[in-house]
Amino acid sequence: SKFIFGNVIRTIFAILLILLGLWYIIDARNENSRLFKTPASVRKMFGRIISTKSFGSSFVLGIVFTSIKLPCVGAILMALLVNVTASPEVFLPKLVVYFMGVLTPLVLITLLLVFGLNTQKLDLLRTKYRSTLRLVSGILIIAIVLYSIFL
Repeated sequence: SKFIFGNVIRTIFAILLILLGLWYIIDARNENSRLFKTPASVRKMFGRIISTKSFGSSFVLGIVFTSIKLPCVGAILMALLVNVTASPEVFLPKLVVYFMGVLTPLVLITLLLVFGLNTQKLDLLRTKYRSTLRLVSGILIIAIVLYSIFL
């Protein structure tokens, strides 16, 4: 019963993630896409907080960033941690790859900012390559789901 329930949940999430990946791919070239778009009022509020350049505002932004990202990565992390305790030899390498995938972009962006890339230039690059990033993201999401199901 527990095993069947787990498979049902896994299948539901796999279908949802494949649909999300397809949405990314289909919507990649749509410049007016509202897919995960931050409302202008929220961006304006964040801009005001960032302009204060205080420790408190940095802390608040960190909390907000974590609150937004945690649902995206937290469930996967929890599933890996639970499975690592059950079968370390199988899931520990997956946990390492997961952390590399989560941390690598953050470390690279941080290094680029430290070595002179300003946030306006970073935003310009993100905007310029938005359709490519969406296409690659959609393909990666689908590939990871298929890998998880069949391997």
